[in-house]
Amino acid sequence: MYGISSYVRDLINSSATNRHFFRKFAAAVCEVFFRSCPPSPVRLDSHVVKRLLLCIVPLLLSALAVRALVVQGYDPAVNDRFASGYPDAPVPNTGPSFIGKGLDWSGVGWWKKDAQYSVTLLSSRNFAYTRHMAPQIGDTITFLGGDGHLHDYHVARLQMVELGKQGDQPIDADTAVGTFAETVPLDDHVTHYPVVFSQKGVEPFIGKKILMYGHMARIGYNEIVEGLMVDGMASEYNFDTDGLTTGMGKSEVGDSGSPAFMVVGGKLALVGTHWKIDTDCMVPGLIAGMNAIMAADGARLEVVPLDQ
Repeated sequence: MYGISSYVRDLINSSATNRHFFRKFAAAVCEVFFRSCPPSPVRLDSHVVKRLLLCIVPLLLSALAVRALVVQGYDPAVNDRFASGYPDAPVPNTGPSFIGKGLDWSGVGWWKKDAQYSVTLLSSRNFAYTRHMAPQIGDTITFLGGDGHLHDYHVARLQMVELGKQGDQPIDADTAVGTFAETVPLDDHVTHYPVVFSQKGVEPFIGKKILMYGHMARIGYNEIVEGLMVDGMASEYNFDTDGLTTGMGKSEVGDSGSPAFMVVGGKLALVGTHWKIDTDCMVPGLIAGMNAIMAADGARLEVVPLDQ
């Protein structure tokens, strides 16, 4: 029992901003659990407690897994993709100080039923989303096209990207690939993004600036401070969360699945999707798995070299 209780204690204490949430949530769960028990004293078997914790902890992680994108010194003129009207009648931010000025953001869409969550277009049929906070089959995803109109497409298929296996069990990445029922027509002027890639692995990415997109279509910058790309095991990177200077962003609950980009050759190139508070799933390490899924739709990722 010590290992599990220590783990939960460390999990609760790992984020001061979420400590109050954890305590209220845990108290509510315990109240429901014990009210369902007989009034006489009950000796809880360690296996019962373990099962209870195994049910609670994923819920806690899901709730914690990346609220709105936090930008140090947030300024709507600088950090908001839209000047007003998001999500029903969004007006693009065309101001001179906008951090994303001159870049095509049309391929970042949002759930129509809950606009805090975003997806990223990979091809005329496919999009990237996050496994731990996924849309549902039949859901509507909305994009603002370069033609100035909102365009809706509908989720037809959702598939995990397999990193490898542990025994017979697949190890899935947090980034996953969805397919729309419709083909996004060229006339809608909704772009899809390439994935940035380096044949030298993760090292060339360290220290590189990223643009972080999040809840309320807010954008900040950060940089990759460390990463891990191991075939069959992991593909992720960490970014700064402490000592942020003006304009720097970090993910919180609600940003899950939103993209992180690098600017390569003056254009946006996808590098990650938001996963944890300080970690993104690293898309360059998933190219083969994503292409295997997209092949069923006659599509594949466009790739651009990091050092272009």
